[in-house]
Parts: sequence; C-alpha cells; structure tokens
Amino acid sequence: MKEGLRVIQEHDISALYSSSPPYTCALIARRLKRLTGLPWIAGFRDPWRGFLSTPKRWFIPDLVDRYFERHTYLECDRMEVAWIGIRKDFATKYPDIPVEKVVHLPNGFDSDDYPNIPPVQNERFTVTYTGSMYGKRNPKAFLEGVRVAVESGKVSLDEFKLQFVGRFGDEVLQMLRDPILAPSISVTGYIPHSESIRLLLTSDALLMVVDDYPGNEEIVPGKVFEYIGSHKPIITLAPEGAVSGIIRETRSGIVCSSHDHACITSAFLTLFDRWKRGERLIDPDENAITQYERREITKRLSSLLNEITQNTR
Repeated sequence: MKEGLRVIQEHDISALYSSSPPYTCALIARRLKRLTGLPWIAGFRDPWRGFLSTPKRWFIPDLVDRYFERHTYLECDRMEVAWIGIRKDFATKYPDIPVEKVVHLPNGFDSDDYPNIPPVQNERFTVTYTGSMYGKRNPKAFLEGVRVAVESGKVSLDEFKLQFVGRFGDEVLQMLRDPILAPSISVTGYIPHSESIRLLLTSDALLMVVDDYPGNEEIVPGKVFEYIGSHKPIITLAPEGAVSGIIRETRSGIVCSSHDHACITSAFLTLFDRWKRGERLIDPDENAITQYERREITKRLSSLLNEITQNTR
C-alpha cells in the first residue's frame, strides 16, 4: 500500500489496473482506489472462488473470500476477463451487479515472437505438441487415432513424425512408448520459448489437447493463441466450448472430441493427404486471427482506460 501510494503521488497516475491471480493484487488496488478515488480496472486471468485450481475452504475462510470477491466486483469501475467463462461465473454468483461492467480481453500472441523462417519441406509429415502433459491431459486418444491410420495401411511409419516437446508425467511417457508408433515418436524435454516457437513454425501440423472433464469447457489455455499465431493447422482434441469455438472461428484446424477416434483418424489423414499432394493444409481466417494479436488487445485495453479516466474528469 505504501509503495502504491508513493508511485501514484510521484508519477501523477490517472488510473489503476490490477491483474489476478494472485487475488491480493485486487485487494491492494481496491484499497488504493478507496484512498485516492482513482478509477480502477480489475483484471482476472481466472475466476476467484470455486475455480478448478482454487482451494476448497471451510466455512469462515470461504465467507471472507466471498466478501472480498463480491466487493472487488462491486467497487471496480470495470472488470477485464481473459475468457468468457469468468464473465459467466461473475453473472451467476452476483446477478445484482451489472454484468455490463465486465469486458472480455482474451490472451493473445505476439507476432514479434515468430522469426521469419523460409518455408520448410519436411521429409516426413511432422506433427508437434509443445507444453506439459499429465493426468487427463494426455495423448492417448490421438495416438489411438493415428494407430488406426497405420494399421489400415493408409499411412506408413516412415511417412510421419510425432514430436512431443515439454514436461510429461510418467504415465504419459509410457503412452509415448507405444509398441506400434514408437519408431515415429520423438520426445524432447523443456526447451527455451524461442526454440519452441521455431519448432512450431517448422512443423506441418500441431496437436492441441484440452483436459476433458466437467467445468473445463470455458477455459482457454494461452497456448491456443500461440498455436494460432503460427498459422499452422491444429489438430484439436477438445470438448465443445471456448477452445473449439476459437479454432472454428479462425479456421485454424480440425476439432474432434477426445472420445471420437474416427474423427481423430480422419483429421490426421486429411492433413497428411493434403501434405503429401503438396496442397494447402488449411485456409485460416486472417481477420479473425488478427483480433488475437496482443497489439489489438492492448488497443482495446487502452480505449477502456481512456473511457474510465474521461468519465472521472
């Protein structure tokens, strides 16, 4: 609080912006707003209470959390949320607070992160996954779909490569030792972000796996936007919800349920056949992709800051 007040006084601050979690940031901004009267945008990357990753508290701590959450939503001038599900969560919990104060500003990608790499012609159709995998987020359904394609004789092991790059649980590493597909699978540990981006750009297709459990439909991992920014076709295994909606909106790939092995096999073979014939694999909607550029999202945040500061002059 002391440091916040010092910065406000020394630099003639016009507005407050907080980003949570951690939710303490929202409480600091709330207190600063009360002391200074400055307009405040409360940003949320995840919901506050009742989210998949938030702890379940006993009665009294939960009441304290509820109080802080409600008053943060009530006292901020605007709420900025990273995905639509947070807005829905807000509206369900506090129907008496105008939902119009909530603005959706998604996470995005930065085109400056993508080096200018000449087109690469891989000798084998290369599908890449980057990130972590454990528990319900695993490649089992995808591997089963590819295995069907191999066993049907529609593709041979020496015609494709599956690259898995990142951190993987022991159960996932066991899956990647698939007795049939192992010769076509490579596993690499954690690498710097710049190298990860380069791998995306030199691949023919990307694999996206969204955890399939109730309540996860509205969550949008930041990796979705990084994948979209690469303009590579994305084989997306996801429940119907936010991620599948973004992939379809941007025409960035093919969406399948992780329970639909026939769809997964078809998606893999469709992209493989186009690659083999030298055809364009997808026809993305460039305008839809551009709206997820961080520059565009920042413009919208800038407009929001202008709006709340003008209203207080």
